[in-house]
Amino acid sequence: MKLISTIALMVLIAVWYDASPTKSQLNSQETSTFPDVSADKTFEYFKEVALKSEFGSSDDGVIKKWMVPIKLEIAGLPTPADLQTLEAVTNELKLLTNLPIEFVKPNTGNMRIRFTPEENFKKFIPSYQAGNSGFFWLNWDETKQITGAEILISTTGVTQKERSHLIREELTQAFGLPADSNKYPNSIFYQGWTDITEYSSLDKKLIKMLYNPQVKPGINETQIEKLWRDNPL
Repeated sequence: MKLISTIALMVLIAVWYDASPTKSQLNSQETSTFPDVSADKTFEYFKEVALKSEFGSSDDGVIKKWMVPIKLEIAGLPTPADLQTLEAVTNELKLLTNLPIEFVKPNTGNMRIRFTPEENFKKFIPSYQAGNSGFFWLNWDETKQITGAEILISTTGVTQKERSHLIREELTQAFGLPADSNKYPNSIFYQGWTDITEYSSLDKKLIKMLYNPQVKPGINETQIEKLWRDNPL
């Protein structure tokens, strides 16, 4: 296991800057990247992305989410642009989920993002599916609270912009929105290959819906539909 080098850590410190987006900045961005989608269609999209998994799982059909602060490790050799993207995405996710997220030293976290050639992916996640330049794996407990995540980002075969897209997509899916969809090409969850590097307004709605306190880990489709009928998220 090759964790982040001293040089990479120095780069990480160098790019740490006070550029966290404010709530008003996030809201102003929402109208520019996605057309209006009705509340009912948004809910259907949420169920598709949150209640399924990209490669199948025996636990499909229930909500899985984090309920504890995220302690994020960085492994491998990210570029300065990778680290800037990671900082930007985590700052957005803090606001959208209301979960604390902090970067921690190797072997002290509950989520790890590793930058490594795709040919190495299977070493770190044996269930890796070939042909994916980004991949993640989640662990959860009996209550369906996510307890750990491993995220892999390829350092080969992709451009920097494509890698920035992969960082955003895989990190977001590791928060409990694991499935891709053939709907909405401007969405970060789109099944086809894209290099989108911003959340659409629809993406932000889905993240907020999942981390609404009323949405509990372990609830199934019937329960979440009742919740939607009684009090739309």
